[in-house]
Amino acid sequence: MAKTLLAIFVLFAAIGVSLTAILPPNTVLNPLKFKLDSASLKSPISNQDLQLKVADTGNRQFAVQIGLYSDLTQASFALNKLELSQTANIFATHDNQRQWYVALLGPFSTIDNAKHWQQQHFNLATSLVQWPDSPPEQTVKQEQTTP
Repeated sequence: MAKTLLAIFVLFAAIGVSLTAILPPNTVLNPLKFKLDSASLKSPISNQDLQLKVADTGNRQFAVQIGLYSDLTQASFALNKLELSQTANIFATHDNQRQWYVALLGPFSTIDNAKHWQQQHFNLATSLVQWPDSPPEQTVKQEQTTP
């Protein structure tokens, strides 16, 4: 009985040592280079809402669109390969045909800021778009009270 237990212990030790030699060293995983907007997954944004309007009024924010993907896995894979100086945002969008995943950098307070960032950082085919409005469930209302 003791010989059997010793043989099992030696066998497991040999397996452990051989696996340690074969497997790669413990590496830290790279952090994700994007944020996924979960609200847009439940209620996708219309592609038309991202298009720049000629007569833009109000407090709009802007973004640099760095990708448009038909699949979320494809979008995350592509963004993790890019060398970005800031975190990208993925929003689910839709048109009349299907759902898309758009990768945006921003928001920028003015279109000039977005253009400047686009010219400084990308040689890729990018476009300027409007930053999506916050969905109603994410909007925080602050009420003013009078003393």
